[in-house]
Amino acid sequence: MDATLIKGIQELNIDTYSNGDRISQLVLWEEGALRADYAPFDYVEQKAEIAIVGLTPGRSQASNALRKFQQEIIAGSSLEAALKAAKVFASFSGAMRSSLVSMLDEIGIPSVYGRRSSEQFFVPNSGLAHFTSALRYPVYFKNQNYSGNP
Repeated sequence: MDATLIKGIQELNIDTYSNGDRISQLVLWEEGALRADYAPFDYVEQKAEIAIVGLTPGRSQASNALRKFQQEIIAGSSLEAALKAAKVFASFSGAMRSSLVSMLDEIGIPSVYGRRSSEQFFVPNSGLAHFTSALRYPVYFKNQNYSGNP
């Protein structure tokens, strides 16, 4: 991650991004109605027991990651610590996380790993899970969260 991007995120108005505005400094690529933006989902949990994989982060998760990363950098955290905090905080965040925890609990995933609930995979700094997506960064179709079509 280059210093210009870090500085840009430090100064970014996250609410503008959350509201759906296109922020040119975050755009990784655009092709027609498809666009991918940067959000800090780069950290890899090397010692995770499980990998939880989604399709792509949505705008809510991207905004949460950007906000947390911004807070961590401003507070003086190292780049690695800021990336880790952002990823754990934002991955599958919001209503999606509670639904995912319920689904994983329902199919018995926690017991496979000796856990009482899938919520334990989301405990900050536990290192129990690696969160990722088939498309690492948020992708939008016509400025809406990408759902795999087209």
